[in-house]
Amino acid sequence: MLARVLPLEDANRFAHRLVLIEAAQGHSPIEQEMLNEGVLRYDPVKTANPGTSSTRSALLGTHKLTYHKRFDLLLAINTNVYSQRPDDVPLNECVSWRLAERLGSPYSDLVAVCVLREILDPTDGLLHPGCLSLQKKGIAQQSDVLRHRPDDCMDAAFFDCVTGQQDRHWANFRWESPHGRLGLIDHGYSFALPNWTANVNLFLDERCRAQRQKLSSHEANLLHRLEASGDVLGVADLLRPEQAQAMIDRIRRMVATGALLAPADF
Repeated sequence: MLARVLPLEDANRFAHRLVLIEAAQGHSPIEQEMLNEGVLRYDPVKTANPGTSSTRSALLGTHKLTYHKRFDLLLAINTNVYSQRPDDVPLNECVSWRLAERLGSPYSDLVAVCVLREILDPTDGLLHPGCLSLQKKGIAQQSDVLRHRPDDCMDAAFFDCVTGQQDRHWANFRWESPHGRLGLIDHGYSFALPNWTANVNLFLDERCRAQRQKLSSHEANLLHRLEASGDVLGVADLLRPEQAQAMIDRIRRMVATGALLAPADF
C-alpha cells in the first residue's frame, strides 16, 4: 500500500513494519470504517503550529471527522528537534493506538483510534499514504480537566510514561467540559530513547508534582503483563528495535521501583 514512501531507515525493515501494522489493523468496526469509507472532504488543517503542516482533515462518508498525517509532508526540520525521523511520526501514531487497544480500557478510551491509509488528494489527483486518526471531540488547553477528571489524567500520565511521550503539551489533548472524557491526540513524538528531547509532558508532570508516582495495583499488573509477554503484547515488533528496547527498559524500571518515571528519566 505504501510503496511510494522513501523511508529514512533501512527500506526492508521499514517495509516490514508497514506490513505488520497493516496486518494488525482493521479488526474492529471503527477501524474498518476508517480504512474503507469514502472521503467526502479533504482539506489542510489551519493551525499556527508549523509542525502540523503535514495534516489534512478527512470527512468520511459516515460524516466522522478524521485527521490524515501524511508521510510526504513531514519535515526533518520539525522532527529533528525530537531526534525522530520523518517516517517515524505516522508510525508512532499508529503504534500508540495499537498499544492502547491492547491495554484495553481506560487507555483505549483515551487514545484516538489510528490506522494507516492512503487517501486521494483532489488537488493533485494522487494517493498519499499516512496515518488516519479519529477526531477526539472537545477543546484544548483546558486546565479544568485536571480538576474534573483526575482519574483520566492519572491514566494519561501512565500511558505517556510507558510510551515515552515527548510532547504532551496543552494542545495535544481534547476535553469535553464538564462531563465528557479526556481524549489524547498527537502521538507522533512518542517512544523516545534516553536523552531525547522532552518538550512537555503535562499529565505526567502533574502526577509527579502531586507525588502520585506510585503505581496503582492495576498499573502494576499491566506492566507485569507487558514485561511477561516478551514483546509488549506484540507492539515491540511494530517499532524500530532501539525504540522497542527503550520501552521495554522503561517498563522493567517501573516494575522494579513500583513507580512511574519522570520525563527526564525516559
